[in-house]
Amino acid sequence: MLALEVVTPERCLFKINCISVTLPGKSGEFQVLKGHTAMLAGLRTGILSFNPNGSDKTLKNLPFSLNNFRLMITNGFVEISDDSVIVLCDFAVLPNEVDAISSRKQVIRLKKKLEKLNKGLDKEFCQIEAELEQTVVKLLLVS
Repeated sequence: MLALEVVTPERCLFKINCISVTLPGKSGEFQVLKGHTAMLAGLRTGILSFNPNGSDKTLKNLPFSLNNFRLMITNGFVEISDDSVIVLCDFAVLPNEVDAISSRKQVIRLKKKLEKLNKGLDKEFCQIEAELEQTVVKLLLVS
């Protein structure tokens, strides 16, 4: 069993025992199982998913549906040991926190803003592009 903990600067989302965790690594998606080699890895914006231990009593305290063990995370790090996974990320969103209608409208607004800006190293362009990526991943979370 793995102890999974997900933390942002604002909150600790949850602590739960699980069988496996799939993470959006900087170099691509990867899975962690019990006995994984200890490591520290960078994370990108994407979907974190996990396979919970069905007999774990902490499942009752999860702030989301038992049918959907996924959440969106943004850039951060994961610390892995043979029996624990600690995710430290800038921001995280649970499926029940996503408003699909307003997110779709947000995607359209952000795309229009990007079209008006010069692509490249422009700070505003990079910020809007990152916000667009996060909004698209939110939509993937609830689709």
